[in-house]
Amino acid sequence: MKISKIQIKDFLGIESLDLDLQAPINIIAGENEAGKSSIRDAIQWCMTGQARGLKTHQEQAALIRNGAKAAEVNITFGDGRTVSRRKTSKSPATINGEIPDNGLSPAILCDPHTFLSLPENQRREMLFEIIPGLNPSAAEIAGQLEGLLIKQDLPAGEDTPQAAASRLAKLAANKGFQAAEPEAVAMRREVKRLRDSLAQIQEPEKTAEISGKSYVLPDIDRAEVEAALADLNRQRNKLLKHKGIYENHQKQISRLETQLADARANIPQEPDPKEVEHLEAQLQKGQSALMEIRGTIDQGEGYEILFPEFCPVFLGDKIPCPQAGKVGLSKPGLSKAEMDKLLTDRFKQENLVDELRRSLETAKTKANNYAKALSRIQAMESELARLKTETQVGPPPTMILTPRSPSWTSASITAGCCYPW
Repeated sequence: MKISKIQIKDFLGIESLDLDLQAPINIIAGENEAGKSSIRDAIQWCMTGQARGLKTHQEQAALIRNGAKAAEVNITFGDGRTVSRRKTSKSPATINGEIPDNGLSPAILCDPHTFLSLPENQRREMLFEIIPGLNPSAAEIAGQLEGLLIKQDLPAGEDTPQAAASRLAKLAANKGFQAAEPEAVAMRREVKRLRDSLAQIQEPEKTAEISGKSYVLPDIDRAEVEAALADLNRQRNKLLKHKGIYENHQKQISRLETQLADARANIPQEPDPKEVEHLEAQLQKGQSALMEIRGTIDQGEGYEILFPEFCPVFLGDKIPCPQAGKVGLSKPGLSKAEMDKLLTDRFKQENLVDELRRSLETAKTKANNYAKALSRIQAMESELARLKTETQVGPPPTMILTPRSPSWTSASITAGCCYPW
């Protein structure tokens, strides 16, 4: 099972990491202690519940990054299925999703010692599963061999290049190339024998008697017909591929239209564009008034400074100050009534400033939500327009096999391509 995405959070030394693995083979390189082994251990732990030999609940607490509350690993497979494993320091690991039947392969491959200890057949199957193209199918081998055999200009007969290529492909796919080599040599000799015998066959009859009626047989080159049919098959496969893309786009269009209708129906009310600017000006004005009141209160407090008991000039001699205990410096403060009024004004102004600040935050949030809603609607409209453009198609194509020689004009073949949608 191919892994398409890995998400790691607070696992060993990794705080947060998202990896998109779109290529058939992905290579992770980096300096020592960069976290390469941690990525491998995260895959193995998510798939098997074990990593670095830590098996018990208490031991696996060491997998949690220092200072974090829990370690979590999410893996997304090529078919869209996901599996995740999460471990806190106080509870055993929990798993969400189903590990595929062949999901152990990448986990075992993360541990080379375990992988190398497996039987040869099992190791080969795992490599075939993980590395695309390493295990060609019989059809792929047949296609390669067919091209080689056709170059031999074998005449049509009981054994065609396609049939010979198919047999050779099955041998290679089932027994391996080493075991298939002797049989392939024998088959090649048989094909050569058939070619020599077919060279002595007389020209076919131009007419055939069927059910008492005589029919004229068209002079058609078999290789040309087979090549044209192969071309038609390629056209069909291409159309089927476009059909899949088209149907997928139709589903996306339907989903987007529903979401767009819902977003338009639930768009927030458009805020007053000048509300934020007005509230900011009011808040600045209120804060200035509050600062002014606080300054008046600080300046309105009176004070008195008395002469010390001993003269500060001759502290060592402790000479008594003749003015000791008397007021040396004073500043009269505001009256109690004036101070009480200022304190009341400060309390009201502080409440007013707090209320303006809350109102400003609310206005900004409304404006931000409205802008996000508009941006989301515009994005969905753009995506919807793109999908609709890509799903526009023309009339069903028709392929006509044009004869390569004048003798074929009496039996031209017109093959209509099956339009898949």
